[in-house]
Amino acid sequence: MQKHVMVLSCVAAITAGTFVNPSLAQENTDNINPWLHCGIGALIFQNNGTLAAISNIIWDLGTTAVTSKLSSPESCSGNRTGTALFIQQTYPQLAVETAVGNGQHLVAVAELLGCEQSVHASFIRQVRVSMTSDVAQSGYAALSHTEKAEKFFHIVDGLARSEFSAQCRAT
Repeated sequence: MQKHVMVLSCVAAITAGTFVNPSLAQENTDNINPWLHCGIGALIFQNNGTLAAISNIIWDLGTTAVTSKLSSPESCSGNRTGTALFIQQTYPQLAVETAVGNGQHLVAVAELLGCEQSVHASFIRQVRVSMTSDVAQSGYAALSHTEKAEKFFHIVDGLARSEFSAQCRAT
């Protein structure tokens, strides 16, 4: 048993850079990242977002972390977590709709982030521009579903908190 724990620890340490961007490992409740601040990992490693993310990835590739809003709302909060859950569950549809430039899932993301209807079209246009850039990066196709969903989350969350902060209420 100890050997298994040691092997898992080594794998986690070696692969940590693959799954976690250290600049994202902030313990700020205003900036909840479900992969770092939710799920089993966040409950065990309350003061270390990096270890929380590693734990969540090892446990089930982050799926439980994203869905933990439903099972343990005390571990995370805000519409950002609900948005991350929705993205995790519907990423294939979101990818297609982003390529097309419109769709009900994209509108749902804007609504989940509290964006006013008057900015939905421009918000979606910006998501499309950002995703086009991400998808063009070498290695993108090899990313896991969860990694692609997380990238998508960071794009929409970033837009809702910066360019569209006056029209969106991403909390």
